[in-house]
Amino acid sequence: LLLNSSDVMLRKLLGQLCAGQQQQQQVANITVARTAVSCARHRKPRAYEDPWNQYLGKGGQYSPHHITPIQEEAVQRTLPPAVRVRPVKAVSTSVSASLTHDPLVSKFVNYLMRAGRKDAAVRVVQDAMRHVKATQVNKYWATESPEERAKIELDPYRVFHTAIENGKPLIGLAKVWKMGENQPVPTPLKDSRKLFLSMKWLKETVTNQRRTKRTFAERLAAELLLMASKEGDTIAKRTELHRQCEAHKNNIQLRNAARL
Repeated sequence: LLLNSSDVMLRKLLGQLCAGQQQQQQVANITVARTAVSCARHRKPRAYEDPWNQYLGKGGQYSPHHITPIQEEAVQRTLPPAVRVRPVKAVSTSVSASLTHDPLVSKFVNYLMRAGRKDAAVRVVQDAMRHVKATQVNKYWATESPEERAKIELDPYRVFHTAIENGKPLIGLAKVWKMGENQPVPTPLKDSRKLFLSMKWLKETVTNQRRTKRTFAERLAAELLLMASKEGDTIAKRTELHRQCEAHKNNIQLRNAARL
């Protein structure tokens, strides 16, 4: 009887050990499967495999079948039928769905922003756009000639684009260490640098007029209208930079050593 009871206990113990090993094996299999799924989700897709699913380094939030959202309407019309039926990832919070959204205006708003108060910068730019619109409309109705009215731009966003484009310098100056001193060298500018200088000069010009009784938005609107007609202090700074480049044109041979 003692032998039989010990055999039963041994069998129970072996059965429990086997069950524990099977459970551990199941857990291991599940872990391996989860790891494989996670690796598949986080795998960086190759460009030639799927050009519509750009890897943004955000992990496995979306399946590889999702495509990156496309904001340009002209590009949306050219999408293949197989791509149009695929699900789309969520749009970033920095993208606006407003009909009046303008990337250049948004960049200028970020440049004006101080201490993280973007709402104040947006309010200033919107007020400036209203002043530009009101000024152009009053000028339109004050003019009786149809030819003169056709030359007046009523869209404030187009006025802003024209003003920023007129404020961009064509060439800049870089400093090169030569003969014991920094030599100014005329150097071509990148598009990003041209845009930065135009916005920087515009902001400096409007800020330096703070002693007047007008608000910042009114001063900004007035300067934008002057820049659109190629006048004002911002255009004067651009002209002064071109004059300095013309004065130092003899240092053009040092351009290869200039970094701008």
